[in-house]
Amino acid sequence: MGTTYRFQAAHLHAMTRRLFMAAGTPRHIADDVAEILVNSNLAGHDSHGVLRIPAYLRGISDGGIVPAAEPKVVRETAVSLLLDGNGGFGHYTARKAMGLAIQKARQADVCFVSFVRIGHMGRLGEYAEAAARAGCIGLITYGSGGRNSGSTVPFGGAGGALGTNPIAVGVPTGDDIPFIIDFATSTVAEGKLQVARSKNADLPPGLIVDKHGAPSVKPADFYDGGFLLPFGGHKG
Repeated sequence: MGTTYRFQAAHLHAMTRRLFMAAGTPRHIADDVAEILVNSNLAGHDSHGVLRIPAYLRGISDGGIVPAAEPKVVRETAVSLLLDGNGGFGHYTARKAMGLAIQKARQADVCFVSFVRIGHMGRLGEYAEAAARAGCIGLITYGSGGRNSGSTVPFGGAGGALGTNPIAVGVPTGDDIPFIIDFATSTVAEGKLQVARSKNADLPPGLIVDKHGAPSVKPADFYDGGFLLPFGGHKG
Protein backbone atom coordinates (compact mmCIF):
# COMPACT_ATOMS: atom_id res chain seq x y z
CA MET A 1 0.00 0.00 0.00
CA GLY A 2 1.46 3.36 -1.01
CA THR A 3 1.76 6.41 1.19
CA THR A 4 -0.99 9.04 0.91
CA TYR A 5 -0.09 12.73 0.96
CA ARG A 6 -2.47 15.64 1.45
CA PHE A 7 -1.86 19.01 -0.23
CA GLN A 8 -3.70 22.31 -0.19
CA ALA A 9 -5.28 23.07 -3.55
CA ALA A 10 -3.07 26.13 -4.12
CA HIS A 11 0.07 24.07 -3.46
CA LEU A 12 -1.10 21.30 -5.79
CA HIS A 13 -1.88 23.86 -8.50
CA ALA A 14 1.59 25.39 -8.20
CA MET A 15 3.31 22.00 -8.40
CA THR A 16 1.25 21.00 -11.43
CA ARG A 17 1.97 24.28 -13.20
CA ARG A 18 5.72 23.94 -12.56
CA LEU A 19 5.79 20.40 -13.96
CA PHE A 20 4.13 21.48 -17.20
CA MET A 21 6.33 24.56 -17.49
CA ALA A 22 9.41 22.37 -17.04
CA ALA A 23 8.16 20.35 -20.03
CA GLY A 24 7.97 23.45 -22.24
CA THR A 25 4.45 24.73 -21.54
CA PRO A 26 4.08 28.53 -21.36
CA ARG A 27 2.94 29.74 -17.95
CA HIS A 28 -0.49 30.95 -19.05
CA ILE A 29 -1.33 27.56 -20.59
CA ALA A 30 0.18 25.63 -17.67
CA ASP A 31 -1.89 27.79 -15.30
CA ASP A 32 -5.16 26.93 -17.06
CA VAL A 33 -4.43 23.21 -17.35
CA ALA A 34 -3.31 23.00 -13.72
CA GLU A 35 -6.43 24.83 -12.52
CA ILE A 36 -8.76 22.55 -14.50
CA LEU A 37 -7.03 19.40 -13.21
CA VAL A 38 -7.14 20.55 -9.58
CA ASN A 39 -10.78 21.62 -10.02
CA SER A 40 -11.56 18.05 -10.99
CA ASN A 41 -9.99 16.75 -7.78
CA LEU A 42 -11.92 19.34 -5.77
CA ALA A 43 -15.14 18.22 -7.49
CA GLY A 44 -14.46 14.66 -6.34
CA HIS A 45 -13.37 13.29 -9.72
CA ASP A 46 -9.78 12.21 -9.12
CA SER A 47 -10.01 10.26 -12.38
CA HIS A 48 -9.66 13.53 -14.31
CA GLY A 49 -7.39 15.37 -11.92
CA VAL A 50 -3.67 15.47 -11.26
CA LEU A 51 -3.54 11.69 -11.68
CA ARG A 52 -3.38 12.51 -15.41
CA ILE A 53 -0.11 14.48 -15.17
CA PRO A 54 2.25 11.56 -16.02
CA ALA A 55 0.24 10.70 -19.14
CA TYR A 56 0.28 14.32 -20.32
CA LEU A 57 4.03 14.62 -19.70
CA ARG A 58 4.56 11.42 -21.71
CA GLY A 59 2.37 12.93 -24.43
CA ILE A 60 4.63 15.98 -24.58
CA SER A 61 7.75 13.80 -24.61
CA ASP A 62 6.35 11.56 -27.37
CA GLY A 63 5.18 14.47 -29.50
CA GLY A 64 1.48 13.74 -29.02
CA ILE A 65 0.92 17.05 -27.19
CA VAL A 66 2.38 20.34 -28.43
CA PRO A 67 2.75 22.16 -25.10
CA ALA A 68 2.96 25.72 -26.47
CA ALA A 69 0.21 25.35 -29.10
CA GLU A 70 -2.38 28.12 -29.31
CA PRO A 71 -5.83 27.30 -30.73
CA LYS A 72 -6.78 29.08 -33.93
CA VAL A 73 -10.22 29.99 -35.27
CA VAL A 74 -10.43 28.31 -38.69
CA ARG A 75 -13.96 29.37 -39.60
CA GLU A 76 -16.74 31.28 -37.90
CA THR A 77 -20.20 32.70 -38.41
CA ALA A 78 -22.40 34.72 -36.11
CA VAL A 79 -23.48 31.50 -34.37
CA SER A 80 -20.63 29.05 -34.92
CA LEU A 81 -16.90 28.48 -34.53
CA LEU A 82 -14.47 25.88 -35.83
CA LEU A 83 -11.26 25.80 -33.82
CA ASP A 84 -7.97 24.07 -34.63
CA GLY A 85 -6.32 23.04 -31.38
CA ASN A 86 -2.99 22.66 -33.21
CA GLY A 87 -2.28 19.50 -31.23
CA GLY A 88 -2.07 21.32 -27.90
CA PHE A 89 -3.70 20.80 -24.52
CA GLY A 90 -7.41 20.12 -24.93
CA HIS A 91 -8.16 21.79 -21.58
CA TYR A 92 -6.72 25.11 -22.72
CA THR A 93 -8.45 24.96 -26.11
CA ALA A 94 -11.81 23.98 -24.60
CA ARG A 95 -11.70 26.74 -21.98
CA LYS A 96 -10.85 29.34 -24.62
CA ALA A 97 -13.58 27.98 -26.89
CA MET A 98 -16.20 28.19 -24.15
CA GLY A 99 -15.27 31.81 -23.50
CA LEU A 100 -15.72 32.65 -27.19
CA ALA A 101 -18.98 30.68 -27.35
CA ILE A 102 -20.40 32.57 -24.38
CA GLN A 103 -19.59 35.89 -26.05
CA LYS A 104 -21.33 34.85 -29.27
CA ALA A 105 -24.32 33.36 -27.46
CA ARG A 106 -24.89 36.64 -25.63
CA GLN A 107 -25.15 38.41 -28.98
CA ALA A 108 -26.92 35.78 -31.09
CA ASP A 109 -28.65 33.62 -28.41
CA VAL A 110 -26.79 30.47 -29.47
CA CYS A 111 -23.31 29.31 -30.50
CA PHE A 112 -22.01 25.97 -31.76
CA VAL A 113 -18.31 25.09 -31.53
CA SER A 114 -16.43 22.15 -33.02
CA PHE A 115 -12.75 21.22 -32.99
CA VAL A 116 -10.02 19.61 -35.00
CA ARG A 117 -6.67 18.44 -33.62
CA ILE A 118 -7.60 18.67 -29.96
CA GLY A 119 -6.23 16.47 -27.20
CA HIS A 120 -7.85 15.17 -24.02
CA MET A 121 -10.08 17.88 -22.53
CA GLY A 122 -10.40 16.47 -19.03
CA ARG A 123 -13.68 16.72 -17.12
CA LEU A 124 -16.35 18.11 -19.45
CA GLY A 125 -18.34 19.37 -16.48
CA GLU A 126 -15.69 22.10 -16.08
CA TYR A 127 -16.86 23.76 -19.29
CA ALA A 128 -20.57 23.09 -18.73
CA GLU A 129 -20.25 24.83 -15.37
CA ALA A 130 -18.50 27.81 -16.98
CA ALA A 131 -21.42 28.20 -19.37
CA ALA A 132 -24.02 27.93 -16.61
CA ARG A 133 -22.24 30.45 -14.37
CA ALA A 134 -22.26 32.86 -17.32
CA GLY A 135 -26.05 32.53 -17.58
CA CYS A 136 -26.00 30.15 -20.57
CA ILE A 137 -27.06 26.55 -21.06
CA GLY A 138 -23.99 24.53 -22.03
CA LEU A 139 -24.01 21.18 -23.83
CA ILE A 140 -20.63 19.54 -24.42
CA THR A 141 -19.96 16.22 -26.14
CA TYR A 142 -16.77 14.45 -27.15
CA GLY A 143 -16.98 11.54 -29.58
CA SER A 144 -14.56 9.05 -31.07
CA GLY A 145 -14.57 5.52 -32.38
CA GLY A 146 -13.92 3.22 -35.28
CA ARG A 147 -13.39 -0.42 -36.01
CA ASN A 148 -10.86 -1.92 -33.57
CA SER A 149 -9.94 1.55 -32.32
CA GLY A 150 -12.19 2.23 -29.32
CA SER A 151 -11.94 1.48 -25.61
CA THR A 152 -15.64 0.55 -25.37
CA VAL A 153 -17.49 -2.40 -26.91
CA PRO A 154 -20.93 -1.80 -28.45
CA PHE A 155 -23.72 -3.76 -26.82
CA GLY A 156 -23.04 -7.45 -27.52
CA GLY A 157 -19.78 -6.64 -29.29
CA ALA A 158 -16.52 -8.58 -29.15
CA GLY A 159 -14.10 -5.68 -29.60
CA GLY A 160 -13.75 -1.97 -29.01
CA ALA A 161 -15.40 0.32 -31.54
CA LEU A 162 -16.48 3.31 -29.42
CA GLY A 163 -14.77 5.85 -27.21
CA THR A 164 -16.13 6.66 -23.75
CA ASN A 165 -17.90 9.53 -25.58
CA PRO A 166 -18.93 11.68 -22.59
CA ILE A 167 -21.76 14.21 -22.43
CA ALA A 168 -22.05 17.17 -20.04
CA VAL A 169 -24.83 19.71 -19.54
CA GLY A 170 -24.79 22.87 -17.42
CA VAL A 171 -27.91 24.92 -16.65
CA PRO A 172 -28.24 28.13 -14.58
CA THR A 173 -30.51 27.74 -11.57
CA GLY A 174 -30.87 31.33 -10.42
CA ASP A 175 -28.54 30.90 -7.45
CA ASP A 176 -24.84 30.22 -6.90
CA ILE A 177 -25.07 26.48 -7.61
CA PRO A 178 -25.75 25.58 -11.28
CA PHE A 179 -27.21 22.25 -12.36
CA ILE A 180 -24.45 20.06 -13.84
CA ILE A 181 -24.65 16.56 -15.29
CA ASP A 182 -21.50 14.94 -16.70
CA PHE A 183 -21.14 11.28 -17.62
CA ALA A 184 -19.37 8.87 -19.93
CA THR A 185 -21.50 6.72 -22.22
CA SER A 186 -19.43 3.73 -21.18
CA THR A 187 -20.42 2.25 -17.81
CA VAL A 188 -17.54 4.15 -16.23
CA ALA A 189 -14.88 6.62 -17.36
CA GLU A 190 -11.48 5.04 -18.03
CA GLY A 191 -9.91 7.33 -15.45
CA LYS A 192 -11.94 5.59 -12.73
CA LEU A 193 -10.02 2.42 -13.60
CA GLN A 194 -6.77 4.32 -13.13
CA VAL A 195 -7.91 5.36 -9.66
CA ALA A 196 -8.84 1.76 -8.75
CA ARG A 197 -5.53 0.48 -10.10
CA SER A 198 -3.60 3.04 -8.04
CA LYS A 199 -5.35 1.71 -4.91
CA ASN A 200 -4.98 -1.98 -5.88
CA ALA A 201 -8.78 -2.20 -5.66
CA ASP A 202 -11.18 -4.42 -7.58
CA LEU A 203 -13.95 -2.90 -9.70
CA PRO A 204 -17.67 -3.49 -9.23
CA PRO A 205 -18.95 -6.21 -11.58
CA GLY A 206 -20.35 -5.18 -14.96
CA LEU A 207 -17.86 -2.47 -15.90
CA ILE A 208 -15.24 -4.20 -18.06
CA VAL A 209 -14.37 -7.32 -19.99
CA ASP A 210 -10.89 -8.74 -20.52
CA LYS A 211 -9.21 -9.15 -23.92
CA HIS A 212 -11.11 -12.41 -24.44
CA GLY A 213 -14.48 -10.77 -23.79
CA ALA A 214 -14.92 -12.37 -20.37
CA PRO A 215 -16.30 -10.27 -17.48
CA SER A 216 -13.63 -9.04 -15.06
CA VAL A 217 -13.27 -6.91 -11.95
CA LYS A 218 -9.49 -6.43 -12.29
CA PRO A 219 -8.32 -3.05 -13.67
CA ALA A 220 -5.18 -4.78 -14.97
CA ASP A 221 -7.33 -6.82 -17.36
CA PHE A 222 -8.54 -3.65 -19.05
CA TYR A 223 -4.97 -2.38 -19.50
CA ASP A 224 -3.96 -5.79 -20.87
CA GLY A 225 -6.21 -5.42 -23.91
CA GLY A 226 -9.65 -5.38 -22.30
CA PHE A 227 -12.60 -3.08 -22.91
CA LEU A 228 -15.19 -0.97 -21.15
CA LEU A 229 -18.83 -1.96 -21.41
CA PRO A 230 -21.47 0.52 -22.67
CA PHE A 231 -23.89 2.08 -20.20
CA GLY A 232 -27.61 1.49 -20.32
CA GLY A 233 -27.63 -1.97 -21.85
CA HIS A 234 -29.79 -2.82 -24.83
CA LYS A 235 -32.31 -0.30 -26.14
CA GLY A 236 -34.82 -0.92 -28.89
